[in-house]
This record gives sequence, structure tokens and C-alpha cells, in this order.
Amino acid sequence: MTSHPQAERARFTALTDVTAGDMRIIVRSAEAFGARLADRVLAHLALLDGDTLGAYNHPEIGAAILRPFVAEGHHWMVLNHAVFQGYYYFHHAGLDRHARERFRDSANFDLTADFCERFDQAAFDPAYPSLPLAEFAPMVRRVFARPRNSTYHAPPAAIGGTAGAE
Repeated sequence: MTSHPQAERARFTALTDVTAGDMRIIVRSAEAFGARLADRVLAHLALLDGDTLGAYNHPEIGAAILRPFVAEGHHWMVLNHAVFQGYYYFHHAGLDRHARERFRDSANFDLTADFCERFDQAAFDPAYPSLPLAEFAPMVRRVFARPRNSTYHAPPAAIGGTAGAE
């Protein structure tokens, strides 16, 4: 978190000394930082410009970023999509084309297989109809507007307990 010389700052130096007042300051700062999250995600995606960050673990990177903001099934899909992509080419690389079958009993198997078939594997065609990143900005802003599953997300009234209790 970047500090600003005029910004109100929490005063604790150890977590054992955190007060409700400190938490209110931290939550306000985190909310302001979080409000710009979608802009940061879009800026980082634009920097990639077709390249893949983390060539050996891009599913884990994407899934970690999305985890607090999407339903479990979509998180699972992003986390495991590389194995499902492998159905189309693993056999050409000496790998098991049917590796995705180990997930056959998952409630998210069909979601992920369908996604990979309809969008992921087809996206390598230069003639594939695709939109510029800017077209997705409103959706990215909606998704990243509010976490739905995060250790650090609680109703504002729950942070700091009763007013004045420090």
C-alpha cells in the first residue's frame, strides 16, 4: 500500500497492538485501493499484449487473481483449464491427451470442457472474431467491484466492532 504524507495512518507497530481505530483507517485505505483494482488488472492485461505471464503456471496466476471475485465453478475452470486444453494437443507433445479425465467426477468438468472447446482452443485462429480489451473493461469492473470470497472481506459494520471501542 502506497502511503501519502497527509494520509491518516494506523499507529500500531505489532499486530498484537491493533485497535478498532487502526482497523477503520486500514479498511478505508484498502477500500480506496480496491476501488482501483479493475484498472490495475486491465493495465496489466494490456501490458501482456498477447503474451502469457507465467508460461508454466498461468492457470494458477489467473485463478489466484480471480478467486475472491468469482463463483467456485469459474475459479475451478480457470485453475484447471490448461489440462482441458491439453485434450487438443498433449498427444503431440508426448503427454496424455486424456489427462482431463481425472476430473470427470467434478461438477465443473462440463463447464471447463465447454469453455475450452468453444473459446480457448478456437482463439488461436487469427480469423477468430475477437474484441479489443477495452470492450471487456465494463465486465472486468463489475467482477472486481466487490469480493465475494475473501479472508479480508467482512461487512463494514463488523470491522472494528462497536464505534469507539479501541
